[in-house]
Amino acid sequence: MYWIDEEAQTHGAGRQVSFICDSSSDLAHLPTSSTPGQQQGEDTVSCLPCAKGSSCICIATSSMYMLNSNDQWIEM
Repeated sequence: MYWIDEEAQTHGAGRQVSFICDSSSDLAHLPTSSTPGQQQGEDTVSCLPCAKGSSCICIATSSMYMLNSNDQWIEM
């Protein structure tokens, strides 16, 4: 998984982050607003919690996911 962009805080605590992941199974390693993610290699961002509204594009399926108000990564 790769961090690609960090945006200014817009709603609630934390920051919205855009991710790219290789497969949908990588979503389990992403952070939520209440839990840190699992660091991947030299990545220094995915281990930090991120705000609701953060997004992730999955390369394998060309799907877009967003962290919803229930703090879950859902497909859009």
